[in-house]
Amino acid sequence: MAAEIIGFPNLASEFIQKMSRSPPLAAVMVRLPAVTDQRQRLRAEQLLHQLLKRMLWYPRLTREQADIVLDHDSPPDVVADAELEVMERHENRGWRRQHERCRQIWDQAETPEIRAHVRYAAALIWRLYRFEAQAKKEAAAW
Repeated sequence: MAAEIIGFPNLASEFIQKMSRSPPLAAVMVRLPAVTDQRQRLRAEQLLHQLLKRMLWYPRLTREQADIVLDHDSPPDVVADAELEVMERHENRGWRRQHERCRQIWDQAETPEIRAHVRYAAALIWRLYRFEAQAKKEAAAW
């Protein structure tokens, strides 16, 4: 995926542990494809902020802590669809509910471009959680 979500020292596991269990110690940066229209950019940033609060289980995450950067050249891709489908059908009921709440956020987007950005960020965060879960399983198997 071309987008990036950068947490503490760029380690997904540490990012997830710190963001899901305690207040952020540093900003979260979301880099997504460029949005040139200023009004669309502000709306995309608002929705992405809502999404981060929801997916990171940290409702007090401020706009300043969520450093959302919309400046990548490449557009969101179809990987988001595949990732979000896994989340929607996950065996864990909590993740299925989480998917529905996230859908409520991206459904607020006024344009397909903004919706694509928000879905893309959701897929990326979900991928980090899956990566962390897989790493824990492999560590337990040793």
